[in-house]
Amino acid sequence: MMIAYHGDRSPKLIPEPGRPSRYGFRCLFFTPDETLARLYALHWAKMSNRADAGFVYQAEILTTSFYVHDLCGRNTHTAEFRNLIHTFNTFRIPGVLIKNALDYPSESIPYYSTSDILAVFNISLINRIELMPSLNTHTLIQPQP
Repeated sequence: MMIAYHGDRSPKLIPEPGRPSRYGFRCLFFTPDETLARLYALHWAKMSNRADAGFVYQAEILTTSFYVHDLCGRNTHTAEFRNLIHTFNTFRIPGVLIKNALDYPSESIPYYSTSDILAVFNISLINRIELMPSLNTHTLIQPQP
């Protein structure tokens, strides 16, 4: 079991079995890095012209059947990463724990983090998912005392 976070533009994320990802098939992405998830939420909110900082979900994910792949610090914003996700989906595995991925929401949000990513193909492995309290943009960017 792993606790991980998902940043989104929607306050009503419902992991439906048929909901396609941006890859065209069922998949939700999570990270154990809450700050990274909050910045992804901010990115998606900006892309949707929303005035808020987006929405972050905390999930409890059953990862015992996940394949583990080490990205060795390589970038997730590449054709290599997209092809990797497509390959994992082709093998019909329930999910992948991608370790040591250099991930960031966009070039306009310069938060580069080497983090783990969970790609969940079998949505039934999300044991619990809940919306977390929102933060404003100022809170996201300024370090907390």
